[in-house]
Parts: sequence; structure tokens; C-alpha cells
Amino acid sequence: MYHSSFKLSITKKEETFLAFFRKFTTLENNIAMQKHLLYVFGLLLSGIYFPTLLSGQCQTPNSSDQSRCGKGTLTFTASGNSGPYSWYDAASGGRFFSNGSSFTSPFLTTTDTFFVEGNTLGTTNDALSFDGSDDYVAIQGKNYSSNGEITALTVEAWVRTSVTGANWYSNWSIVDFDRSEYYNVYISGSTGVVGFSTTDNAGNIQDFYAKTPVNDGNWHHIAAVYDGTDKKVYVDGVLDSTVTNAHSGRPLGTGNYTRYGFLGDGSEASSFNGTRNNYFYQGDIDELRIWSTALSPTDINNNMNSCLTLPQNYLVLYYRMDNGSGTSLTDYSGNGYNGTLYNMSNPWISTGPGLSSCPNCSSTRTRVIANILPQPQPNLGNDTCVTQALTLDAGSGYTAYLWNTGATTQSISVSSSGFYSVTVDSSGTSCQG
Repeated sequence: MYHSSFKLSITKKEETFLAFFRKFTTLENNIAMQKHLLYVFGLLLSGIYFPTLLSGQCQTPNSSDQSRCGKGTLTFTASGNSGPYSWYDAASGGRFFSNGSSFTSPFLTTTDTFFVEGNTLGTTNDALSFDGSDDYVAIQGKNYSSNGEITALTVEAWVRTSVTGANWYSNWSIVDFDRSEYYNVYISGSTGVVGFSTTDNAGNIQDFYAKTPVNDGNWHHIAAVYDGTDKKVYVDGVLDSTVTNAHSGRPLGTGNYTRYGFLGDGSEASSFNGTRNNYFYQGDIDELRIWSTALSPTDINNNMNSCLTLPQNYLVLYYRMDNGSGTSLTDYSGNGYNGTLYNMSNPWISTGPGLSSCPNCSSTRTRVIANILPQPQPNLGNDTCVTQALTLDAGSGYTAYLWNTGATTQSISVSSSGFYSVTVDSSGTSCQG
């Protein structure tokens, strides 16, 4: 995904390239070179030929490795960039953890590696484009499998489509986890309104349609909400339609089958990238968010025109569609439900709705190592009663010893009752035990 600030950020590179271009195009009869350079220069400006330029404009952050004795968490800090900073588990793509200059790792039992990138915030106008014939995204990891698993739900996204005059199911879907098992949010191919189909834990299907068509070829924000009682659809931040007591207070999900989800097609999948309906969505999608709560009208209006500040409670999945190329969508919820793109042209960007407060420049990532050091565990044996002097030995292989008696030797001889303890230093580390 390439952003509205991209042209400004490569101004110096444009000048350098133009100078290079002029030098070679002054040569007599060098038509082939001129055509090639014109082609490359056009691709440069479109962000296709040099897709890594975007990451090169943000300063790479600084951070340091951290160590601890024994299992637990470690806290890292980043500097050297205006931020915000984003933390991941891979040098590219991977699982997103959180934003911020400070990051506390998950609970670790072994040494692990993390990565931090620096960003700048601005306006982004990129989206994921579906051709309506075979394009789709398979959601990794996320599935529903239990009866009544969904007690509340919000699905929101920016959408643009112009499909009309087709079957109601011909333009599936924005996101689908199987209409007859869990839920499906889509644009009706016949009327162009938002469809929100759900199935409760008793197997009852409720197909709900909004009133306002959104198939006019313009960008619209849609939000489908189930609060455990009523279903609602918002269009462009305004409540469009409501069905009261849609499932008699029942939660969603039959639990009959495990279902994985898709963008751009319908799901019958019991495994990742499994069976699909082959009813493909034609249009664009941006800023797809799935929540395990019912967002209020205030929540929807406050966040619809900007990228989310992370982390967010109840955020299940979040695709910003900002990768621009490749075959993966990053899930920014922190849950690791990245999406895999199938049959989509590369780059797959289209002009999006223009949201604010979005990272529109991302640096290369800095690696940091979380060192989990083995903690020394000297064993002095069990408590005992003796009538003569006893030798207590802390064991060999340590660099220093300190007994509670003040002794600094590996072993001590004791002849009186009491509590004895020893602290040891481990060779090559700062660990004590």
C-alpha cells in the first residue's frame, strides 16, 4: 500500500533519477535506453518498481537486547524516531504485538527475538481490490467452533462496489464465516444494500438487509452490529436499519461445524483456506475490523475516519490493507490472524477512502533479542539433624559463592544448628541463584 505522502517523501530521489535520465537521453539514437528509462521512471512514481522506497524514508529506530535470569517477561524501549513504534515477531509481516516506545514481551521460557519499526502518521488512501472472478483472502488462525460462541459482534469496513442486477448472493462477501453456521456481512448483488446474515445456537438463520444502497461506485463505511438482542446496520456512521430481538436473545453459532473465514468469498471451510462458495465480491475493501463487542454509535463515528490507536480491547481482527503488494495481510489486532491473498494482481492496491492518523511511512525493522538465561540452582540437600560437623557443598562450576555466614568458598563446614543458604554466580552470565 502506498500513501498520499509518498511523492513528497521521494522528491530527492526523483531529482537524482531525472538527472540520470537527462544524461543518458542526450545520447544520439539511444531510443531503447530512453524508452526503458521512461518506463522505469513511470513505475518509480507509481511505487511499483521500487516498492522498498517507502520503508526507506522513516528512520530506523534504536533498541537494545535485554536479558533476565529464568523465565518471565522483558521490557524493551525504542528511540531515534518520532514514532509511533510498532512491535512484531518477524523482520517483515509476522504477528503484530503493540504500538509504543515501550514493549513488554509475552511470558517467555526460552530466548526469543522481536522486531520494532518506526512510523510516521498521516493520511492513507489505499485499499484492497477484488476483481469479482476469483480474488479472495483466507483468514489464518481465526475460526469459530462452539455452540453459542458469539455473544456480541461488530463487523465494520470501508467498501466500494457498483455491482447491480445480479443475485442477492452474487457479490459475497465483505467477511464470511458461513451464513448458516455463524455470520456473513455482504453487499446484496440484487439491491446493493448491506446484508447481515446470522445463525444462532438453535440453528435459526436470520437474514437482515439495510435500506440504503451502497453500490453507487463511491466509498461507504458500513458497520454490522449484534448486541445479543438486536441487529443493526450503520451506513456512513448513521443508523440505517434495525431488527429487534433478532434471535430471541440467543448467542450466535451452531457449533455443528468449525468454520474459518474469508474476505471476498463465502465460507464452508472447516480448515484454513478450505471449501468456499465461489460467489466472489467485485469492488474494494479497506479498514476491515471485527470486534467481539457491540460498538456504540459514538464508537463507530469516532473511529470510522481514522486508523485505530492500538491496542484495543475486544478487537478480534484488524486489516488496514496497507501492505500494497505480496500475498499477506497483516492483522494489527495483535491476535496474529493474518490474511493470505489468492489470485490477486500484484500490486493489488486501489485508491481508498483517505483515512487519517495512519502509519504512512514505515522503517526497516530493528531486531532485539530477549535472552532467557538459565538460573543457577545449587542444591544443599534436605534439612537434617546431625551430632557432628557437616560439610555443605554448593557444587562446582560457579564463578562466585556467598554464604549467609559470610564465607565465599564452594563448601563450608558447620557444627551448630541454624539456617544456611548460599548465593552463586553463573559463569558467563549475571545470573545468581
